[in-house]
Amino acid sequence: MYTWTLLLLIFGTLSTNCHRSQSQSQRNCPSFDGRSQLRPHNRDMLMYIEYKQWDYENRRIQNTAGQCEAQFSCSSQRKYRTADGSCNNLVNPRWGKSMECVNRLEDPVYADGSKAPKVAKSGRPLPNARLTSTTQHSHVNSFSHVTHMLMQWGQFLDHDITFTPTAQLREGVMDCCTQSSPECFQITIPTNDPFYSRFNRRCMTFVRSAPCLTCSMYREQINALTAFIDASNVYGSMDNETTALRLRDGTGMLRSQNNGLLLPQTADPENDQCSNRTNNMICFAAGDSRQINLHWDEETIFQEARRIVGAQMQVITYKEFLPLVLGGEFMNKYSLNLLSSGRTSYDSSINPTIYSEFSTAAFRFGHTLIDGLFFRIPFNGNPQSYTLRDNFFNPNPLYAADIDNIVRGIIGVSSQRFDPFVTDDVRNHLYKIREDQFGNDLVAFNIQRGRDHAIPGYTVYVFACHQIRITSFRDLERFMPSDQANRYANLYESVDDIDLFSAMISERPLPNAVVGPTMACIIGFQFRNLRFGDRYWFEHGGQSGSFTDGKTEFFTDNF
Repeated sequence: MYTWTLLLLIFGTLSTNCHRSQSQSQRNCPSFDGRSQLRPHNRDMLMYIEYKQWDYENRRIQNTAGQCEAQFSCSSQRKYRTADGSCNNLVNPRWGKSMECVNRLEDPVYADGSKAPKVAKSGRPLPNARLTSTTQHSHVNSFSHVTHMLMQWGQFLDHDITFTPTAQLREGVMDCCTQSSPECFQITIPTNDPFYSRFNRRCMTFVRSAPCLTCSMYREQINALTAFIDASNVYGSMDNETTALRLRDGTGMLRSQNNGLLLPQTADPENDQCSNRTNNMICFAAGDSRQINLHWDEETIFQEARRIVGAQMQVITYKEFLPLVLGGEFMNKYSLNLLSSGRTSYDSSINPTIYSEFSTAAFRFGHTLIDGLFFRIPFNGNPQSYTLRDNFFNPNPLYAADIDNIVRGIIGVSSQRFDPFVTDDVRNHLYKIREDQFGNDLVAFNIQRGRDHAIPGYTVYVFACHQIRITSFRDLERFMPSDQANRYANLYESVDDIDLFSAMISERPLPNAVVGPTMACIIGFQFRNLRFGDRYWFEHGGQSGSFTDGKTEFFTDNF
């Protein structure tokens, strides 16, 4: 059984193992096709970009418009998804496609109105991202009623629907602590930092997200993946990726190794930003396999397997994952519960494109669930613990045929509680090389990324979601503990400046849910769009890619 298939099937036991409208301006010309500018090395790590700086105020959009529209030839009779997600919507074939600009719930608040990272309302700098992380989000140990698999499925799902590539100049990987570039937005570490001061570390490199040329007259970011829940993290988000992963031997299977137990090794370990040849640590590409129907040819086997795996992911996400994350109120509000019988209807007016607020802030809620200690649990034997900080970029346990033990450890051990506090393993040791004494700060990165993308402050989304105006720091207590609100008052000039990610993980969770109300609002709205704006959604009837009634009910009942 393949790794991701195992995770797909195991996730169904998660809950029993542990107890607005779009405000973005309408665009009259199509977005820029980022594929001509992006050179992918490893989608799970970094996406590199080579481009020339352009003048946001004077760019010549009309030079690209005709080229963009000419490349689509969509058929309403196509049974299977395209690899890159194009032509899902026959009228708007770019909606949900890979290598396209993200969408927005609220207009960005760039400091100069077009491209400079967000600053405070006063025009002064916002609080240092690392200082905000240390002040508001230092680790406090508190375990949850859900297992680590909730976090792990969230990460697996995230790698199916969102990936924002970062910029890189022709000279190679940028170190913004030693180099100067318009694409650098490094994080200065305070001299009195309680952790990094021990090592005299004063800077964390941070590269801005690659720009996507649009008609909006402000900088926008790219989603390198298809927006749809289509198992693109297994099968790829572009034709060349999908082709490279297939055996092409008549079986319809994907590449694998170790007798089908493991994913294939990366074809470019020198440049994948993951493998370490010195320690013989070679990372994976992607892969899967399915039972073979002897009446199908190779292409049908492949496409049907891909179609079924995508449906499995949809069922697990909406039946097992989202109810735990959002709770009943928001599942009902956004019509996210799967039908026990009958069919749903595709709505071609719904744009499934990923919102920047979702990928940059809301769907990072799982970062607060991470525990720094993981376990391998043998079928008969004593659990063995291992630290996250010492195992970044280390696939060796998988090569050691330890997959079952690792999965048992993920589904059998509680995660950290959803709260403002994040484990030091990702707040001080993110991506640490085993021989080093420190790594990076994921929370500081999340905060800085929100500013890079010019995401408006938390109070904007509280009003958009709940029609409640926050006008003072005291008003925050309606959504979060008073001590957290008081720390924000000591850190920020204005309550309107508070960063979205930081504030949302500080909210009190909803009843019978993991996350708080504002996070649930953004997540729920996005997943509504991913369900009803996907022409190939497994429950929809009357479409060229619709499953039979029996198969639809089988998926809902058995996964």
